[in-house]
Amino acid sequence: MDDLYQTEIRKRYNSSMTYQQYLDTHDQPPPTPTLKAKQSPQIVEPLTLEPHKGPKIHQQKLAIYTPDDVIFEESETDEKQRSNQIPKIPCQKALIEHNIRIRSQSENLGFSVFRFLQQKKKV
Repeated sequence: MDDLYQTEIRKRYNSSMTYQQYLDTHDQPPPTPTLKAKQSPQIVEPLTLEPHKGPKIHQQKLAIYTPDDVIFEESETDEKQRSNQIPKIPCQKALIEHNIRIRSQSENLGFSVFRFLQQKKKV
């Protein structure tokens, strides 16, 4: 196929034709598309279905037991109730009434170190 192609190209390049003559002889309209006939299903190899190799798979029927108090569907208000539950400190109402601020963890540590040092000085 390659040799045939090369000889054809050499002929075209080495010829003494004018461009118009070349177009008249070699320039043809593109071939019209044609529909190919469908291949018959007998030509195509049939699909071979082989059984599963290895140990046989045993299916189990599992019963699902659910207690009555389990809620499967959540309502829209459920999430709101969870977000509104801020962890409450015991005696928070009394602390607010007497205008007492709750110390942070770092403050508590500072006070305990300060007390420890004072006790050391006394002893």
